[in-house]
Amino acid sequence: MRFLATLPLLLSLVGTTVFAAESEPATTVRQMVDEVYAVLNEPALDHDTRHTRVEETVRRYFDFRAMAQGALGSEWRKASPAQRDRFQALFEQLLRNTYLNRVDAYSNEKVEFGRTRLRDKRAEVATVILSGGDRIPVNYRLYRKGERWMVYDVVIENVSLINSYRTNYRAVIREKGLDGLLEEMEQLAFRQRS
Repeated sequence: MRFLATLPLLLSLVGTTVFAAESEPATTVRQMVDEVYAVLNEPALDHDTRHTRVEETVRRYFDFRAMAQGALGSEWRKASPAQRDRFQALFEQLLRNTYLNRVDAYSNEKVEFGRTRLRDKRAEVATVILSGGDRIPVNYRLYRKGERWMVYDVVIENVSLINSYRTNYRAVIREKGLDGLLEEMEQLAFRQRS
């Protein structure tokens, strides 16, 4: 599915930004893009340092707990605190492995900024990633957390990352239960590290 293949591009393969009218959430997304771009274009960084710095940057802007909760959906409330913590750690590790595995494939993609839709403490910032001849629409969904805007979902080509994971996870939970899902996630994380 092109959506999942585009996730690493979105998280780590960002480049020059083109701005439209800027809101506070758009400024947040632009700062994230610019910070990742600066790391990717720093020639003196070795592989591990580059990965560490990209990861540190992404962690400042993405609320992985909110993303994990959204991906698990109604099962989050049914899960024990230990299951929630384990799910969040595995979910975050799988996302991290996905985007860090693609950092080295960066090839100076560009990002155009479009409209920002604001509604109370929620916002959606529209962008388009320009990669070769492709224009890939990517919208960041953010919410206000204290004084900051944090990303809690990403919509790539009109497909929500969180909804996509939730659909896949529901099917596994129906068949194997939450502990079965956690086992599968653990095995996948292990395979990605190998």
